[in-house]
Amino acid sequence: MDASEIDAADRAAGPDEVEGLRHALEEERQRNRRLLSDYDNLRRRMAREQEAARQDGRRAALLPLLAVLDALEHALAAGSTDPDFYEGVAATHRLFVSALREAGAAPIESAGRPFDPQVHEAVATVPARGVAPGTVAREVRRGWRLGNELLRPAQVVVAAPVEAVLGVQRTATADEIKRAYRQLARKHHPDLQPAADRPAAAERFKEINEAYEVLSDPDKRAKYDALGPNWKGGMDFTPPPGAAADAVEWEDLGGFSDFFASVFGRPTGRAGSSGRGVRITIPGNDVEATLPVMLEDLLHGGRRRITLEGNRSLDVEIPLGAREGTMLRLAGQGERGVNDGPPGDLYLRVRMVPHPRYRVIGDDLEMDLPLWPWQAVLGGELKIETPDGPVTLTVPAGTQSGRRLRLRGRGLPRANGSRGDIHAVVRIVVPERPSAAEREAYETLKQRASAPADRPAGV
Repeated sequence: MDASEIDAADRAAGPDEVEGLRHALEEERQRNRRLLSDYDNLRRRMAREQEAARQDGRRAALLPLLAVLDALEHALAAGSTDPDFYEGVAATHRLFVSALREAGAAPIESAGRPFDPQVHEAVATVPARGVAPGTVAREVRRGWRLGNELLRPAQVVVAAPVEAVLGVQRTATADEIKRAYRQLARKHHPDLQPAADRPAAAERFKEINEAYEVLSDPDKRAKYDALGPNWKGGMDFTPPPGAAADAVEWEDLGGFSDFFASVFGRPTGRAGSSGRGVRITIPGNDVEATLPVMLEDLLHGGRRRITLEGNRSLDVEIPLGAREGTMLRLAGQGERGVNDGPPGDLYLRVRMVPHPRYRVIGDDLEMDLPLWPWQAVLGGELKIETPDGPVTLTVPAGTQSGRRLRLRGRGLPRANGSRGDIHAVVRIVVPERPSAAEREAYETLKQRASAPADRPAGV
């Protein structure tokens, strides 16, 4: 109803009718406004849902690319002796990064920045040396954003106060530090962890030992108490007693000499003299290799001789309690350091050579136990071979195929001195060529059996 219709109604109707018409018109207008508002809200909600769907689609398309990008970055970090191959990998990496950026993704800068649980995922901690505690010491896996949203968090290693690694106070005594170290070392020792957790345990075990090295040494502890996380600053940059062929001379660096002098200070002696220099020591890299072992090595421990680079031979102790995946650390047997830097460590990952008779399942051993039908039906005692020698096993009457019979304490040794079990899995064997007497006995059994002969067993 428009204004002209209302005016005509005013002339034709009485006051009450006019008021009713005006009220109806106002209600109609309010209903129209509500419909328009609902339509606008619906339009906005659909736009948001469409954008969210597009964002989800981009996320689903980009996440697999990140896995490929990770593999390319690992390949670049490993390097290659073939320059053409390396450049090809680098070019592919650049294409992937460009594609991610064009899709709206951007990398998260992490190294050297405060740890942020919104965008960082801490996978390990290291003692804070030269950086503030809570700072990202290094990036294990790059994180990415998609617009204003997190596409993937960055996996990082976070710097922690040395005392925090051992869970003690800054004022802890030597006895408190030693007690905390022993508890943590026992708890996180890689050899005492399940196979899947041993790599992470090895990293944690290394951090614990580094922290204890600082806090247990009176000289290093005094420096740490005085300087805090920067206690080790400059320790690896020490001038040698005299000039050396591989020393780095500031004067040989041209325009960079003033920069190095401002960072490290001027060397003793006249400017321009070549009798003093700064030796930079670099620790050697750690090396990881596989150590094949036999079941007997896991059962009784032992010693295995290995040959390293340079035809160096080394005897490796295989401890009781070792398992598939156990990481054995040989300190100082890794790559050589630079300029008299300490050598790295050698990590040997235990790999068990398959045994023809036994299967390893955790701390237990599993073996097949073939039985003749009459042995399974009647039961009895059997003499079987185990790694410790022959033992007598009791087979219950009515044993079914697949039943597991346990020999307690005959499996692999544990670090606490106990042992796992042996499980003998029953497998009923039917004679392929029965003798005449055996065949007659089976015929008699067939005739006298209560079960029908023309149906499967148990039906």
